[in-house]
Amino acid sequence: MAGKRLASLFNPLPQQAKYFEKITDLLYELGDSDLQDDDPEAAVEEVQDQIGEQVASIERALEAMIQ
Repeated sequence: MAGKRLASLFNPLPQQAKYFEKITDLLYELGDSDLQDDDPEAAVEEVQDQIGEQVASIERALEAMIQ
């Protein structure tokens, strides 16, 4: 019932989201990376750093939304 009511508020419905054009868009291009496969520890540290930067960015965005 609530779903029908909600859908009725959006007339017409927004266009369906499109996240990628082709399946190859989902592949990670190793040529675009600074990662070196000859040093696995350095690769792990690089990935951890990248994840840390993304988490910090998300935290800043959330804090900005709360304020």
